[in-house]
Amino acid sequence: LVGKVNSIGSWNGEEATIRGQVSLASAKILDYDLTDVTGPFRVEKGILLFGAGDSQKVPPLMAQVFGGALELDGAATLADPPEYEIVMRLNKARLERFAALHAPKQRDLRGVVDAGVRLKGKGSTPQGVVGAGRMEINRAALLEMPVMLQIYQGLRLTPPADHTFKSAELNFGIKNARFDFKSIVLHGDAISFVGNGTADFDSNVRLKFYSFLPRNQIPVPILRELVGEATKGWVRADVSGKLADPIVNIQPSSPIDDTLKNLLGVIPQQIFPIGQGLMLKGASRQ
Repeated sequence: LVGKVNSIGSWNGEEATIRGQVSLASAKILDYDLTDVTGPFRVEKGILLFGAGDSQKVPPLMAQVFGGALELDGAATLADPPEYEIVMRLNKARLERFAALHAPKQRDLRGVVDAGVRLKGKGSTPQGVVGAGRMEINRAALLEMPVMLQIYQGLRLTPPADHTFKSAELNFGIKNARFDFKSIVLHGDAISFVGNGTADFDSNVRLKFYSFLPRNQIPVPILRELVGEATKGWVRADVSGKLADPIVNIQPSSPIDDTLKNLLGVIPQQIFPIGQGLMLKGASRQ
């Protein structure tokens, strides 16, 4: 941590009440380097509230990470084990800066990332975390991801010159140390994919992707007819194994089930708004 923390508080013999403001030039949290960290925090009735915490009237905790802006609100008890609830929103971050840290061998991962996630849990183990979120990557160059590379090679597709997809949209839940992808929608110029599946915190994946026509090639904006057009000549790619070295099985065209028809009709959802307020037991609103 590099910077300043200003605070004022009182002690009644049993509990401390503290209000303050952080202003940090840099901080390292969970191996992520944050800069320009600013925002309010409070401690009352044994609960740490940061950013908006339990009030819509307080601005979020702000920071810069991966070239984008991170907004954070949350509350955590000071008990052992702690109970917490956090809402985070990431705006206009660069995928290539994230990849440089976590996937240095995949040198051409690029895109602009907007994401929101709500996490809730107790204790410090991954198994105690539950939540949900959404991520969108625009002008997504994802071909160097082993999963996408294997799919493109399996389908004998010519790699695009610039970005693999115009956008990638992921909606997911988190539970039992696993991401449950409700929908993954990859919009491309030549081919698009929709899918779902799981990926655990140990990088074991089990995903299914289905090809469909891009939006600009579907003439009738009625879901029933859209699904009929979009599923002509579709193929399925089953992905399993480790994320860094996946096994991809390409399945030929066959009848599509209702689950995948619903996936093709996925409507993007709003990313969790910041400042909507979080309440843990014992916290009071302002």
